[in-house]
Amino acid sequence: MEHSPQSSSAHDSAAGRGGKKLLDHVLGYPDAYLGSVEKGTRTLWVYDERGTVAHRAVTYAPGLHKIFDEVLVNAADNKRRAPAAMDALRVEIDVAE
Repeated sequence: MEHSPQSSSAHDSAAGRGGKKLLDHVLGYPDAYLGSVEKGTRTLWVYDERGTVAHRAVTYAPGLHKIFDEVLVNAADNKRRAPAAMDALRVEIDVAE
């Protein structure tokens, strides 16, 4: 038996709860897709302002960490697939924003 992909609207209604579209479901239940959006504090190894690695308490939302991780992993995969298309990946974080 051949598998045929569902249409976008069929997928949206199948994935939703109570008739919600997929986007509404993702926004309403972010924990199901990326992890907690509530800030928590953990002790992690991080680079400090001197460029050394230090064990520090870090407060962050695990869901935001997951999104950031996914973007970096996708960029690394793209580099592997098409090495000539990318020669650098720069990440800048403006803590003030």
